[in-house]
Amino acid sequence: MTKHLYAIVLAGGSGQRLQELVRARFGEPIPKQYCHFDQRESLLQQTIRRLEPEIPSTRMTVVVDRSHWRWATPQLRWFPGIHSIDQPRGDRGTANGVLLPLFHVLQRDPQALVLITPSDHGINNETEFLRSLRRVLVSRAAKESNAVLFGVQPTMPATDFGWMVLGDPMHRARSFGLRSVERFVEKPERSLAFSLFSCGKALWNSMVVLARADRLLGLFETNAPESVAAFREAFQHGPPDEDTLASLYEKLPPLDFSRDILEKSSDLLADAWPLTMGWQDLGTPTRLREWLASGPSEDQPKPVSSR
Repeated sequence: MTKHLYAIVLAGGSGQRLQELVRARFGEPIPKQYCHFDQRESLLQQTIRRLEPEIPSTRMTVVVDRSHWRWATPQLRWFPGIHSIDQPRGDRGTANGVLLPLFHVLQRDPQALVLITPSDHGINNETEFLRSLRRVLVSRAAKESNAVLFGVQPTMPATDFGWMVLGDPMHRARSFGLRSVERFVEKPERSLAFSLFSCGKALWNSMVVLARADRLLGLFETNAPESVAAFREAFQHGPPDEDTLASLYEKLPPLDFSRDILEKSSDLLADAWPLTMGWQDLGTPTRLREWLASGPSEDQPKPVSSR
């Protein structure tokens, strides 16, 4: 196990696209990451559990919106020593949602390597997920890059996903199939989506990212220096208290992690997840139903848990 490997789990979203389905099913608009959907664990708990073979819960930080604590607290209780932090407000964008826990992790371990992941995606083959993660962890190319983004082999010309267009195969030693990221395309028009799907050099962007924490902070400093300066001031004497954090968030400009940070950065690599991983973005009722119907892959047992 990599002793400097940490996880940042993003659980601050409101799940707007599934609210109608969730309200009909549970009687209130619970953010989807806290929903069980007839499974033993919520999507958030599944996300944490799939990381546990490689990252202990003591080295995981979960970012929660302050208004979500009534759902988050009882679910996180099952993971001893997990670190949870709350955002004062949810309208400052995903980049600030990453920057806040990044400062927490760097104060714990300046040599940290961070895996950043959403908390509301579905993965059926968790063995394949860990195999991919471990392959990247031993890659020399990954250690030398600014960040590795995990992409998904597309099965359709989706217009509501972000895409990554890949460069040529790398010739660095121990690159293990990683390829450079040439450019990003966010929610393309239908004709462009067909072109991306057909070219064989584009992946859906899962928004799962592996990076050295100090290098990732460097990308923030280059592309959002004022926000980094504000966080540095707030963290100068350790993690800020509730009032200081609320005051900080009042001043922060909204920033998107993909558009405002990653898309403006260089020396990014991508790892392609195979179709056998069974990844699914659960942003629509149709995709949620398809994922629930597909179930765990045949080569891994269904999870048994008391959580």
